[in-house]
Amino acid sequence: NHEKKIKFQNEKLEYSNSWENKKPKKIWSINMSNNNSLDVSSLKKESKPVQVSPQMCGSKLIYARQDGNIGAVNYKTGERYWHKKYGDESADSIRGFFCKYDEEINLNIILLPTGSGVYCINASDGSLISSRCGGKKLGVFESRVSPILFDNVVYVATVEPGGLEAYDYKTGKFLWRKDFLIGNFFYIG
Repeated sequence: NHEKKIKFQNEKLEYSNSWENKKPKKIWSINMSNNNSLDVSSLKKESKPVQVSPQMCGSKLIYARQDGNIGAVNYKTGERYWHKKYGDESADSIRGFFCKYDEEINLNIILLPTGSGVYCINASDGSLISSRCGGKKLGVFESRVSPILFDNVVYVATVEPGGLEAYDYKTGKFLWRKDFLIGNFFYIG
């Protein structure tokens, strides 16, 4: 057995050029800004790197940015279905958003963290969902990570002040908050 390991380690890796003439081609791209112009100077103003991976939500590909911009595209063609902006304060960063199909209202819902709370969004048209989350945003503090929906409770992590909040998913009613002492004294990246 020891000899097999040594023999394997001494084998040479060979270069394969099987992809040389079959390089992937860009099919489409979009501007994730709410600015319709592709003017370079306007894009430089919105130069924060996007840290959120796009994800499928129903049949749409959803993208989001930390400044509250969110949109949906046709994943096959890149055609934009809708684009909205929520919140008046940008988050320093966001690392995700939540998407789930709600059987009761027959919609894919998005829970978008922003610099001013979490928004409950209809994935089909980008509007706020009036029958969930009290028809408005949950909380007032900046959230940078994906909220979690479990057993009709939305859990939201906040920064400045650092903590964890819970809200009733259907009514938007605040249930409880647990402060994290470390997040209230200094910035944690």
